[in-house]
Amino acid sequence: TISYHYSLKGDIENTDKYARKGIQFISKYISPQDLQIAELLNYKMLARRGFSSGLIRPEDMNEYLELAKTNYNLRKKIQGSAHQNTIEARRNLANIYIDLDQFNQGLDLIKENIELTNKTYGPNSPEKLEESINLVRVYRDKLNDLRNALPLALDNYERVINVFGENSIQ
Repeated sequence: TISYHYSLKGDIENTDKYARKGIQFISKYISPQDLQIAELLNYKMLARRGFSSGLIRPEDMNEYLELAKTNYNLRKKIQGSAHQNTIEARRNLANIYIDLDQFNQGLDLIKENIELTNKTYGPNSPEKLEESINLVRVYRDKLNDLRNALPLALDNYERVINVFGENSIQ
C-alpha cells in the first residue's frame, strides 16, 4: 500500500494520511477487517520509529503508545494470544511501556510473551530465547537490576548452546 511505502521513508504525515484513507475505505466499502486495520497501524508505528537507532522519537511516544495498544488488542482479538504477530505486538507494547518508565506494565507483557512462547514453541525455541533476552536487557539496561539479569543471562547462554550449538556466535 501507499502508506507502507511512506512508512519506510519515515514520512509520518503521508503515512498517517494514507493509512487513514485505507481505514476509511475498508470501513466504507467493505466490512471492516481488523487484520487489515492492524497492518495499517503497523505502518503508522513504523513511520514513528527512528530508522537509524530503532528508537521512537520522544515527540511521538504517546501517540505510538496508543497505536501499539490498539495494534496489540486487534492482533489478540483476531489472531489469538500466542500468534507470532500478537507476540510481536505485545513485545512492541512492552518496550514502549519500558521506554516510558512504566516498568511493571512492560515487564508483565514480556513475562507473558515468555510463557506463551515456552508453551507454543518449547523451552529451547529461538522464539522463547528472543523473549528471554529482551527480559535480560530490561533488567540490565533499564532497571540496573543485575541480580535478576545475571541468572536469566546464564540461562539464556545455556539455551543458545542447546538451540544453536557450542560453536554458535549468537
